[in-house]
Amino acid sequence: MSKKIRHSDVAFMYNADKETYKAYMATWVAWGGASADAVKVAHELGIHFVGSMWTLTAGAENIHKRSDIRDAVSKDILLEPIIVPWLWDHTYEGTPSYFGCTNNPTFRQFSRERVIDVMKNDPDGLHIDDHLGSAGSFWHGGCFCDYCLEGFKKFLTDQRYQKIAEENKVDLGNFNYRDYIKTYVSTKEEYQKKRHQLPLTELYQTYLVKSAAQFVKELRKVAEDTKGGEITCSANTGIPNPVHLVTTPNLTHCVCEVEYRHNSEDAPKASPISAYKVADAIEKPVMATASGWNWAYAHANNNAVGLVRLWIAETYALGHRLMAPHRKWAFTQEKGTHWYQSKPEDFAYLYNFIRNNSDLFDDYEPFSQVALVFPNKGVRHHGLGLFQEACKHLADKNIPFSAIIAGDDWIEDRLKLETLSKYEAIIIPEPSEFDDSQKTAIGKWESFTGRKAFYIKSKDELNNLDLKSPIEVKGSQNIWVLPRIQSGALTVYHILNRNYDESIGCVKDAENIDITLNKPLFDGNDHSYRLLSPDMDQIEFDCKIDNGWLNINIPKLGMWSLLVIFS
Repeated sequence: MSKKIRHSDVAFMYNADKETYKAYMATWVAWGGASADAVKVAHELGIHFVGSMWTLTAGAENIHKRSDIRDAVSKDILLEPIIVPWLWDHTYEGTPSYFGCTNNPTFRQFSRERVIDVMKNDPDGLHIDDHLGSAGSFWHGGCFCDYCLEGFKKFLTDQRYQKIAEENKVDLGNFNYRDYIKTYVSTKEEYQKKRHQLPLTELYQTYLVKSAAQFVKELRKVAEDTKGGEITCSANTGIPNPVHLVTTPNLTHCVCEVEYRHNSEDAPKASPISAYKVADAIEKPVMATASGWNWAYAHANNNAVGLVRLWIAETYALGHRLMAPHRKWAFTQEKGTHWYQSKPEDFAYLYNFIRNNSDLFDDYEPFSQVALVFPNKGVRHHGLGLFQEACKHLADKNIPFSAIIAGDDWIEDRLKLETLSKYEAIIIPEPSEFDDSQKTAIGKWESFTGRKAFYIKSKDELNNLDLKSPIEVKGSQNIWVLPRIQSGALTVYHILNRNYDESIGCVKDAENIDITLNKPLFDGNDHSYRLLSPDMDQIEFDCKIDNGWLNINIPKLGMWSLLVIFS
């Protein structure tokens, strides 16, 4: 069955026992495992259960035992199989785990059979893990098998790409991309070193990612046919990476790994906000886990309970869901796969707070006046760094904003005046590499509003943006106020204290915090107010209206609070 995902949903990554589900007030199992018994237990509790399958690899044992599967793997330019680097410890009698080739008919059929096996146990949805398949092997030297080459040759017949083929003197009648590349490099190592300098490389990646997206669509159809009806469908889409965004139109939602730690830094310096802003922009709800290396860090630091609590609070404050930290895949090159395992008493109270106040979460969407453009082509070529810096800068300044997508040949979304006209300011990270239609849309917005879009080329230029916020915070840095609104209902402000102190392993309380709200977030009239927190039964606070501004003083602010303004 299809199911609307709510902001207050509580998801598990894998199945658990009844008592653990109950402790967390679980509503979903979002990632994996779909034995008949696991599905039955979840359904008895009214939990939406999702079955999972893998398109990353057939697995070392299958590769070892089956010659047809052994040949249906991703291959480098010398037709050598490519090992999945993070599965170096997953072997069977000396056989490694090789990338499966999702363009190879044998592996494609093997993947379909996996979907059918999962869906026979009557789960409510399908999750496709490591959905990129052959496109995932691209960064590791693949795939150059005959099936991928034949698919690429057909891809180049598209009129959008014929000119590029002609410019590179490609004779499509006799074209073999593997032989073509071998005129430039002779080993996998040399190919890896020079890959981005080689002709047609970007176009080849375009073919691979689009092929992967199409295969996800096919697998969803197999699951629906097996189930005999509509299902939820997710994939491990590493938002906001453009490679993963290509697949998202074929999904009901995203279940994925999100980076909470950047450059080995924790909050307040690091934040996952860019992932969730892009998820909002593509209108795909996220059920997230942190990355394997994030969980490995937490595991190595006595489970980093205080830090993970902040991850949970920040995710829900941004309108998405961090799956309960019940059992999480952790990974380092030294230890390989291991597991982060927590106790319900560490985290269940946070999820109980969310479920018990679901009416303050569900159907509330972020308020924003500022648009931050996600220029997909620019990000592809120049990286996510500046966009991510801009997201965090705006949040640190308490400037409510939304991300909007500027698509390209990978993503269909285009900037249009009807979307841009909703915003008072537009920020564009450069190089944006807009096509002519998107340049025209920005020009029309500038003419329509009489304002100029802000084009930024560096982190330092963010400080020069002439932007005013209806929210002011005094008394401490790293306090985020995130307004979420519902038409005709209350306004809920998530107040997030991001002052995590690694030396004590928790967020430090902030004292004597003043928050002021102005139009259009506050109408200048007197209202009733309520402040809730998962950490405090009652929070002292004072409110007064001064010249149309609402002034709120909070003597002691914990990690996460909800300010509710009643009409």
